[in-house]
Amino acid sequence: MINLGKFVIIIYCGKKIGERKGKLTMKKKIIVGSMLILLLSGGIIGIKSVNSNKNREISPKKAVKEIYGKSKINRLDEKEIKNLKMTVNTVEDAYNVEKDGKNKGKAIIIRREGAKGKLDILIGFDLNGTIEGVKVLKNQETPSIGGKVASSDFTEEFKGNKIEEELEVDTISRATKTSMAIIKGVEEGKSAYKDVYN
Repeated sequence: MINLGKFVIIIYCGKKIGERKGKLTMKKKIIVGSMLILLLSGGIIGIKSVNSNKNREISPKKAVKEIYGKSKINRLDEKEIKNLKMTVNTVEDAYNVEKDGKNKGKAIIIRREGAKGKLDILIGFDLNGTIEGVKVLKNQETPSIGGKVASSDFTEEFKGNKIEEELEVDTISRATKTSMAIIKGVEEGKSAYKDVYN
């Protein structure tokens, strides 16, 4: 629907073009002005979608800080990561989490396939195997879907779940495949943690 501001721009653009090319009818002015607005708004939308793609990746360090607060991460040694990968082959990486010089837990990154591509999911555990938080580090989903599954509303549902408990998290409508990939990724992270650390 065209609001008054857009209508004025359409008329003005049509008038200016009409002055250059001779006389244009009002209908042609509106059509030309509408085309210009569509082109301009398409460029703005294109810029927004390019920027949103850049913002769909966060580092493990930033994710851990969002989960644990001010903390430090150290990548686990290769042997420990290999043990995790032997139990669950979707383990991508893993870290020790330290806060105030004390070990606070582990952060395990799981890679799963979403609807449009790979999802890297970081699951933060405390020393008892309770989930401290879940963050989607990287996703190739469309911004509207990727934004929903990476949102804190969805990922907060995992917080406090213990490794021996079943997950009771609902998928997100219109993002079922992606949210299911995250749920399965969290289950796999729990399984890896349980097999190696409990």
